[in-house]
Amino acid sequence: MSFDPDIEPRLSRLVAAYAAAVDARDLEALRRLFLSEATLTVRRGGGEPRVFRGHAGLAGVIEALAPFELTLHEVSAPVFEPAPGGEEATGACVCVAHHVRRGESSEADDLVLHGRYSDRFRRDADDTWRFAARELRVLWTEKRSVRIGD
Repeated sequence: MSFDPDIEPRLSRLVAAYAAAVDARDLEALRRLFLSEATLTVRRGGGEPRVFRGHAGLAGVIEALAPFELTLHEVSAPVFEPAPGGEEATGACVCVAHHVRRGESSEADDLVLHGRYSDRFRRDADDTWRFAARELRVLWTEKRSVRIGD
């Protein structure tokens, strides 16, 4: 297969679709973005990474967000590198992810994760780019007091 001149926009849309699927808690949309054998790994500090394996494992991503009323994943600074042959690529992007949990009043807490995604992409049999592996390294977190909807 020849080099895909639209690789960067296609991979950028894939990365953005991931953020949208997670924020919408849409497990089926999330699964469509990953190859069936793909992994999603979350690393925090020096502890053991949390690894979600395959389409079945992605349910754990949605379950991990259950305590939060709202999330907002912002991705930026994507960089992509196609592999020779045009069937695979690697990439990286920055992520700031807000995780809001409402308290008993109008106040809420926002757990903000700052991190970097490292990705491996591969085309599937239908010539669609999907995640083959995705790793989030959480660099730091902060907690903010926020108001929802004001």
